[in-house]
Amino acid sequence: MARLISPDDLQQQIDLLGNVKTKHDNDGAASVLTLLLTEKNIVLADDVDDLKDAATQDASQQLLIKQAENFVQLRDLKSEPAFKHTKAGFQFLKSMFKPNVQKLGDWGATVDNKNRIVYPPQFAEMVKVFRKMKAKHDSYAAGTSPLQPYLDEQQINLNDDSSELKIAETNEANQLQFRKDSENATQQRNQLQQPVTGHLKDIGNYLMKLFSGKEKKAGDWGFAVDDSPRAPKERISTIKI
Repeated sequence: MARLISPDDLQQQIDLLGNVKTKHDNDGAASVLTLLLTEKNIVLADDVDDLKDAATQDASQQLLIKQAENFVQLRDLKSEPAFKHTKAGFQFLKSMFKPNVQKLGDWGATVDNKNRIVYPPQFAEMVKVFRKMKAKHDSYAAGTSPLQPYLDEQQINLNDDSSELKIAETNEANQLQFRKDSENATQQRNQLQQPVTGHLKDIGNYLMKLFSGKEKKAGDWGFAVDDSPRAPKERISTIKI
């Protein structure tokens, strides 16, 4: 049995719709699609415009995603040193506080029941961990913080890390906004494309029924028709004894 192959790809739909409209326009009053288009309230010119707008939204969505990824890279470049210093600082404090590892909670760390430090995967939450550690460190009189010897030895300046994290937060806010804009573009693309997808399927199915027995004629409108035999499928049936 011949099967209609309906494209879901946007560019393929644009090409197919162009072929359908060209054939319909060239056939004029004799077009076999006239009755269907009238019945379904399909205006091919409007569909062409909608797919063009959908393509614009699709291109915008792809660009916004790339821009968001760029901001993620910039965010990580600024935040990774501070996060590395935070984790290393906690490991130093952990060795000092053993066996009372839960004391790290006062510094902003989360410690599980196996005395392991658990770090949040989210960027914003990790920033909070850094700031809690820094706030605890800053609460000590100059030179008396348990963390100070490690910072001095490793030449770590938490104020510099804090400044870098502020820049990283700006990059994070930018990437989140670009992703939000990308989602909006995707939604607008889908809203424009989906009705046209339905119209193309209606037209293709109509031509397949019209040309029953010679379905390949639908190819004159740009549709792909597969008339190769389907491969056998194994089925499991249940019957009553």
